Amino acid sequence: MNSSVNEIANAVLYEGYILYPYRPSSKMNRGERFAFGRVYPKNYSDLQGGSETCQHQTECLVQSRGKSLEIEVTMRFLQPLWREAGYITEGKDGPFRVVPELSVNGVRYQTWQEAIEREVKVSVGPWEPSQSRHVCFPFLFNESCAVETLDVGSAGDGAAIRRRRESLLGVVEFEAVQLAAEIFKITVRVSNRTALSSLECDDQDAVITRTFASTHTILRATGGEFISLLEPPSEFRQFAGQCKNIGTWPVLVGDERQAQRDTMLSSPIFFYDYPRIAPESEGRSFDGIEELVPHEEVSV
Repeated sequence: MNSSVNEIANAVLYEGYILYPYRPSSKMNRGERFAFGRVYPKNYSDLQGGSETCQHQTECLVQSRGKSLEIEVTMRFLQPLWREAGYITEGKDGPFRVVPELSVNGVRYQTWQEAIEREVKVSVGPWEPSQSRHVCFPFLFNESCAVETLDVGSAGDGAAIRRRRESLLGVVEFEAVQLAAEIFKITVRVSNRTALSSLECDDQDAVITRTFASTHTILRATGGEFISLLEPPSEFRQFAGQCKNIGTWPVLVGDERQAQRDTMLSSPIFFYDYPRIAPESEGRSFDGIEELVPHEEVSV
């Protein structure tokens, strides 16, 4: 993934994350943080009558340019997790007492949501132009809990920060169906299969920490070129009309001057083909430094 595609994808990844609210201390926008690209656990979605989707679907067209075609799919999202301020009682391994905030050596620590970047990368192919493909790639991110003690410089209950994240289970489904000579409709479905109990389905904190947030996919073709769905050539308009996208929309990304067509970004935020970061934007396209932890990747 070249640097321009990476910048745009990161802007998508964090756009919903930083909007609501900007900081733990903000008195505005105290609702849930994640505004875009949510993929909810299936049983929660079912209880909502499907109004809260448990699946994103991307469909686009690719034209084979050789004897074989290969598609690499990178699915990225943010997993919300809890950063809890509190005190360890009854020794190092004793119970953890959560508090809204605490102050240690003049530094304030608050209970708040953070996020960890998640990435699932799959590769399909190569396959011959006369063939179709349909494969599923399940993935799992395990739950974890880590406690970081804070040096208070005195005896008594130990101040600490605890980070808790839940396990996530999902599936990336890939399908390629030939529509005409060298023309394929590519379908990528992202499904959240994480289990929730009936009690957890009534707890928004439990739901959001098991939800894929800011979900998007990047598709890269080897041995073929993607066809614009916004401005398809006349001979492909009928095929473009058969593509159904749910919760996301694919556009060409890369160097427009060189008419690059080997990469598509499928985002919950609508773009035109070949989006770019505004020239006046300086630095990173997001500012959530305080609430971020390193990413984890799964290749399937």
